[in-house]
Amino acid sequence: MSLSHMNRLFWVGSLGLLALLSLQLASRWAVTRRLETRELQILESGVHLSDLLTGDLAPVAGRGCGPVYFVDPLCPSCQFLAKRWEADGRPAGLWIISRNREPAEAFALEYGIPQADAVFLDDWTGQSPRLREIGIHAAPTTAVLDEAGFLHHIRGGTVLVTDSVLRLFCHQEGR
Repeated sequence: MSLSHMNRLFWVGSLGLLALLSLQLASRWAVTRRLETRELQILESGVHLSDLLTGDLAPVAGRGCGPVYFVDPLCPSCQFLAKRWEADGRPAGLWIISRNREPAEAFALEYGIPQADAVFLDDWTGQSPRLREIGIHAAPTTAVLDEAGFLHHIRGGTVLVTDSVLRLFCHQEGR
C-alpha cells in the first residue's frame, strides 16, 4: 500500500469519526432540549389547585390531603394508570377528568372511580376543556393535594402516588 493511499484512508477514517461524533453530540443536544421542554410543561410544586381553572376548583381544593390524578379519558396512558389504580385496590384519590361529560363519565364508570372522587371539568367550565387548557401539559399527571389545596410532587406518567410520597406531604406537623 502506498503512502498516499494510507494518508487518504487516514483522512477518510478521521472524517468518518468526526461525523459520528457530530451526530452523537447533536443527538444528545436534541434529547437535552426535549427534557428541558418537558420539564417546563409540568407544573411546579406548590401551585394551588384553584389556580388551574381561575378559581373554579377552589371548593375541591379543601377536601384534605391525598393523591390527585389529571386524566384525559381518550388517552391510552391515562387508561393504563386507571387500570393500575384499579389493580391496587382503588385507593382514595381525586380524579380530574377532561373532555366532555359522556367520555369522562364512561371513564369513571369503567374504572370504578367513585362519583365523589371524580371532577368533570366541563361541569366547572360549561365546555369541554382539555388538560393543557387548564395548565396541565402531560396526560396523565399525578400529584399530591395537601390540606390547604396546594399541589406537590407533580409528575407526568403512569405511576400512582405512593404511600411514602403521601406521608411526606400529608402527615407532617404544621400542615
